[in-house]
Amino acid sequence: MIYYLPPDNINSVKKNDTTRKKFLFPLITFCLTFLILWGLGELAFRALLAVRSAGYPTAATVIHPEMGWTAKPNFIFDGTVKDAAGADYEIHLSTDENGFKYFGNPATSRTKLLVIGDSYTHAIEVSNHKTYYGLLQDSLENVELFAFGARGIGPLQQYIWLEEWHDKIKPDYILWQFCFNDVFNSSYVLENTSYFNNNRRPRPYLENGEIVFRNPARFGLGGLRQHSKFLDFSITKIETFFESRDHKKAIASEDVIQQKGKDYSPYKKALKTVDLSLKKIKTLVGDETPILAFQTDMTEPFISDVREIFNNNNIPVIVSAAEKIDVKIKNGETMLAKDHGHWNEAGHAITAWEIWPHLKKIMNPLVMPEDSVSLNK
Repeated sequence: MIYYLPPDNINSVKKNDTTRKKFLFPLITFCLTFLILWGLGELAFRALLAVRSAGYPTAATVIHPEMGWTAKPNFIFDGTVKDAAGADYEIHLSTDENGFKYFGNPATSRTKLLVIGDSYTHAIEVSNHKTYYGLLQDSLENVELFAFGARGIGPLQQYIWLEEWHDKIKPDYILWQFCFNDVFNSSYVLENTSYFNNNRRPRPYLENGEIVFRNPARFGLGGLRQHSKFLDFSITKIETFFESRDHKKAIASEDVIQQKGKDYSPYKKALKTVDLSLKKIKTLVGDETPILAFQTDMTEPFISDVREIFNNNNIPVIVSAAEKIDVKIKNGETMLAKDHGHWNEAGHAITAWEIWPHLKKIMNPLVMPEDSVSLNK
């Protein structure tokens, strides 16, 4: 049996079909144009990053399932870079298959020293042998050196890393480098509302006694941003605008802390979290493993508050290196690398020189006498 549509229905179907085509065509065109532009933008930014990485060792971290990120394994860079004053110097740096800058023999009968820290220990700004621990190694006798650092990691991430590596290395001594931004790295609220201390990468936070993963970037999309350089660049530009506006209004977390100090609840809570992370690390390594710490900067009130936490946990802190570098910078001497934030070779040399007598004291008599120190002031 054959059915025939009345003329009015035929016209209605044709009209709806035409309307659908008018709507679908521009939609499909828009989607295709968007995807093409996105793909071109992604290719352009990846090419730009590749060129940048060829001239400076910036691509030095990789995603890590527990830590959020870690030092990139088997990373090698050889080239000429500039310091903060524009002077050229050579860099020859590398990491091993596990991201270590130095990895001694865990089975040795010699004394084992583990150095751990963040970007100042990752030290992409100088050659391995020009780092503070590379310089210290020159003056250590019968000591196996292990050194690991990763840009942007905080105390909780260091604890997670130690959970994996402490029993494999079984260090006799630990040298722990810390920075003022460890406070921000320990608080989602502070990092999320920061104008300067936001890594914009998903990381673990200690909240209510539990380790949780959160993305501190203002507009989120942490996982997607890690896989799309174009998206990350675009959203970061927007976030930076809002963060700069907040700083001008003095409502960014750094500004509020400067105004209120420990009376600002998120800051007070962040300091408690730093304390809990340190306690977890001390429990993990045991009382039989001495820990010596040193600070990298003089950024107040943060650094004094973090130092107080270390001292309260019976971890001595070396302050003199940060003090001397700070004075030299104020006097116009070049202590920093190209980014104006991390040490150049001179900054690392001063740090090594200031650490040496304290390290020698806790490790005595397992190091060489003072007159054999090979560091330069």
